[in-house]
Amino acid sequence: ATAAAASWVESLPLFTLPRVASNGFAALTLRVESPVDAKETGGRAMRRALSRMADTYDALEELEEEEEEGEDDTEEELEDHDAILQQTAERGGLGELGSGLLELEKLWHRFHQEETAEMTDEELKALHAALERDVPRCPSVSSVAWTVHALEEMSAENDELFDALAEVIIERADELDPQGCLDAVCGYGNLYYVNSRLLYALAGAVRRQLADFTQIEVVRLANALTRLGGTDNSTYVGLFFEMTQRVNLPQADKFIKDTMAAEGRAPPRPSDEVI
Repeated sequence: ATAAAASWVESLPLFTLPRVASNGFAALTLRVESPVDAKETGGRAMRRALSRMADTYDALEELEEEEEEGEDDTEEELEDHDAILQQTAERGGLGELGSGLLELEKLWHRFHQEETAEMTDEELKALHAALERDVPRCPSVSSVAWTVHALEEMSAENDELFDALAEVIIERADELDPQGCLDAVCGYGNLYYVNSRLLYALAGAVRRQLADFTQIEVVRLANALTRLGGTDNSTYVGLFFEMTQRVNLPQADKFIKDTMAAEGRAPPRPSDEVI
């Protein structure tokens, strides 16, 4: 019976999953090894095969444990970050949910009334923390876009806050109305904020509602999209072409002609919505 079992084992390839370190994470690679050596017979061959199978299962268990630990670490980091935001906001008297947006609205109105709104570094940090806590919870994504516009207009930027707001806009770009679209595109454009995912999301929102913008707004959008990197990628040739059907955009015309010539293609035809 032992010899028969060894013969059966010899006929099968052995699959092992050795652990490989890749960018700090445990990974698995699949390798097919040769069948058990024909010279190894009986219980010795069986023990060798079972030993390799045990090693494989151990590797899988270790990987699962590491993945679970990674998920726990991520959740703890998010909780720690939220706690830090709350503490920072509370130090500036903005501990209540929604107080960040209310404070920003007050500052923005004072700014437009040409009143000086002086803030200490601690107060500004508290405002940024409160906004990062509050804004993702806004029921309307247009409120997120307005926040970007207001902060940029008042030169009260914060990289971490703008990164967080960008993620919200990327996820909810389909909900942007024309005004929200204009606020987000021009706000990030004036900052020369380069993020390919954000550009793709905003370009889609602009194209979807292009007929709803005035000619002046189309010019502002074209300039902002250029600052976001729109003319560095042939993906957006169609959008810029449709804009040129509304207003004269020499820079966009050059971008379209150069891109079409480089790719040997004819210029795109304008859509019915824009005409």
